[in-house]
Amino acid sequence: MKSDRHTIFRLATEVQHTYGASAGYMTASELAADCWQSAPRNANDHDSRDMQQLSGHLDYQLSQNLAYSSKLYYNSIDDDRHVTYSSYSGSTLPRQRRLWNEKHLGWINTLTWQANEQIAIEGGFNYEHQNNRYRYAYAEPTNFSTPASTANDDSYTLDNFGAYVQAVIKPGRSWKIVPAIRTDTFKGHTTLNATGQTYPLQDYDWINQPKLSIVYSPSAAFSVYGNWGRTFQIVTGSRSPAYLTTGTAEIKPSINTGIELGTKFRLTERTEARIALWQQDATAEVANLPSANATQNLGETRRKGVDFQISCRFTRQEVKYKIYDCNRMIGLIVMPFSLSSAA
Repeated sequence: MKSDRHTIFRLATEVQHTYGASAGYMTASELAADCWQSAPRNANDHDSRDMQQLSGHLDYQLSQNLAYSSKLYYNSIDDDRHVTYSSYSGSTLPRQRRLWNEKHLGWINTLTWQANEQIAIEGGFNYEHQNNRYRYAYAEPTNFSTPASTANDDSYTLDNFGAYVQAVIKPGRSWKIVPAIRTDTFKGHTTLNATGQTYPLQDYDWINQPKLSIVYSPSAAFSVYGNWGRTFQIVTGSRSPAYLTTGTAEIKPSINTGIELGTKFRLTERTEARIALWQQDATAEVANLPSANATQNLGETRRKGVDFQISCRFTRQEVKYKIYDCNRMIGLIVMPFSLSSAA
């Protein structure tokens, strides 16, 4: 780390290798007979993962009221998973060797202007690139090295550009108002290595996400707050529906509109609690499991719930331990999915 009065530069790196044996999946009858067992079919199930991370961080004080920060990062993930789902012998599908190779490159920038004691404005942009390859090789559990067949041998890219601006407004000692807006766009393509064919990512255009947060704190020990905002989901995977392979219908991103009303209060000097009611409505939601080529169009959905949390600080270093966290959620499908509503 290098620094002077106006500049701080940091470099961070991490290299990690993990290996773990897998006990496998059990049927209901196997679970009832012995919940601690690992079936013979899972004798060779395991996972091996290598991860490399490198990042550079820059914090620069342009003036007394203006600060800039930037982070450039690179992540690499190589995963080799051997998994047996069942003892079904009519197909090789329950026995798979899954290979992931992922490369992530990103650049994040933030500019903060402290206009006065009541107003601070922050803005920034980011660019992130992913270059991934997935291969799902189906094989017998006793010999994962000799696959019966190979599926989903795909190479795909995903590029994201996003920008945001927000203001922190304190009109009085007890009030804080934070309006914000962010926008994102995505580009990319996938190549089916078995055929060499290339297809583009779904066209999501620009996805706008406004947000508003209001906090009223009459004392240091008590506050009430309200949050409203929009986020989004796009489908994942290396083929349809994430990418426009032959016959794939165009879909729009799922827009999630959420609202939360809550209160935070201090029970003792070291104990705090939070209670909140929240609701989230989503449009054109898609539940997809790329590894199984399974996609379910849910349409409009609604989730609502109650959060109750108690946390306590046990050390002078302000380390927080969550001693109780309860979340009760109810979800329902408001309107079935249709291609006309998705497009």
